[in-house]
Amino acid sequence: MLRWHNISKRVRVMISTEDWNFIKKHRYKKKIPKSSLDDKEQPIIDMLVKKSVFGRYTQGTETFYLFNK
Repeated sequence: MLRWHNISKRVRVMISTEDWNFIKKHRYKKKIPKSSLDDKEQPIIDMLVKKSVFGRYTQGTETFYLFNK
């Protein structure tokens, strides 16, 4: 099932139920290390980064993800 997710007041993106469950699970974490995600969550977060729901940055050799509020 698809639903809309508001990024800002005038910007919305279409996300799936899997994406929504991932967002609910990780929305209050300060930063999410890539090493803590399993193989099933990797494609989900990559798609959410493309849709600007999460941000990505690299620090040293580790990649971190942040929820865009």
